Amino acid sequence: MKILVADDDAVCRHVLELVLRNFGHDLVSCGDGDEAWRVLQQPDAPPLAILDWIMPDDYIPKPFDYEELRVRVQVGERIVKLQQALAQRVAELQRAVTRVSQVQPIIPICKFCKKVHADENHWDEVENFLARHSQSKFCEGVCPDCLEVGLQLEKDAV
Repeated sequence: MKILVADDDAVCRHVLELVLRNFGHDLVSCGDGDEAWRVLQQPDAPPLAILDWIMPDDYIPKPFDYEELRVRVQVGERIVKLQQALAQRVAELQRAVTRVSQVQPIIPICKFCKKVHADENHWDEVENFLARHSQSKFCEGVCPDCLEVGLQLEKDAV
């Protein structure tokens, strides 16, 4: 995972870089907060940052314990991946809502053959039209009226 490391102490920053690279991460290093802020404003900013900043709740004291750092980075990585997956799912759902809402409120349909007027010169089966404009799937069945007619036709044929 790409991680931003920001520390004004060059020795601490270098040790942190070595450890994180050893853990298999790609790094962007900054020597001060202004530089880190500029990096974080970029579209391809690292999703995880380790900052030399005194935090009241969650921090790793210096000198840091390598195992604690590894575990905390793993937790941060999991959280970032979950957030990304959630954002992707939200985007998928928004696209689905957009597709569903694209079905016209009034759909012109032939009085006789029940085809849908899909565009200027094209008439389409209802199933095909709805399949293209929604996420609906179709299965065949027989309504009670058609069942009665079908049974009567079979009976007359015998």
